[in-house]
Amino acid sequence: MGKICVDEKTKALFEENARKEIGKSFKMVSCEIGSEFKSAKYSAVGRITWYDGTAKVSVDFSEDGQIKYWSMKGDSIELESKRQGTIYLQDVVRLSDPSYRRNVWCAVQLKNVKPGPWDVYVAAAKIDIWGHRTYILELYHQNNEDFRQWHREEAVLGVDSGTMSVFDDYIYCIKDGSEEKFEKDESAKWSFREKCYEAADSGDCGFYIQEGRAVGVVCKSGIGDGSYHYSVEKDRGGRIIAIQISFL
Repeated sequence: MGKICVDEKTKALFEENARKEIGKSFKMVSCEIGSEFKSAKYSAVGRITWYDGTAKVSVDFSEDGQIKYWSMKGDSIELESKRQGTIYLQDVVRLSDPSYRRNVWCAVQLKNVKPGPWDVYVAAAKIDIWGHRTYILELYHQNNEDFRQWHREEAVLGVDSGTMSVFDDYIYCIKDGSEEKFEKDESAKWSFREKCYEAADSGDCGFYIQEGRAVGVVCKSGIGDGSYHYSVEKDRGGRIIAIQISFL
């Protein structure tokens, strides 16, 4: 047990306010005067229930007990992935902020992807004051028996619209098989991006439907704009069978 610099009445107030904000019972283990946030006076650490165990949380309080910031602490935060649905990909896949054109430098084109149905998983949670957000997007080919471990790529993905997508590359910003036709058609560009943003707003992720089936998935990018890492796994023949984008 660490040092707690407030009396029992104030401690109880802090714990109750943290419970209301975080949505889980908060047990304070330490509290000290001082915070990196100018509007806060106290910096506390406590524990909350998290899946089958507990997690450490830091909370910054104002003098009257109002929460100014909170976040889970630790080098690794356990998040549960849940299956969202299935998309269909061909042998080339694009990872991109859906507001980007095809020639932007901070998107990625993956080649030698295993074609077919891919299951989509999302890890979303409330782990800080920013609220419930998507933090990991994963896709697995339905025949992925060769999966062993993730291999993080050196390139990073840019985000400027607060959203990220994974698409069949033959669909992304293409009209009648042509990028040029797409770029010249303002209605096509508006419709594509509007559908993407609607998909991202529909839940932890959403699907882009074309000709009756999902050919892309779109989600919000963690806490917003920035640069994010991605990882892949390949089968014994060198084809990509799994894709992961992390917004942590």
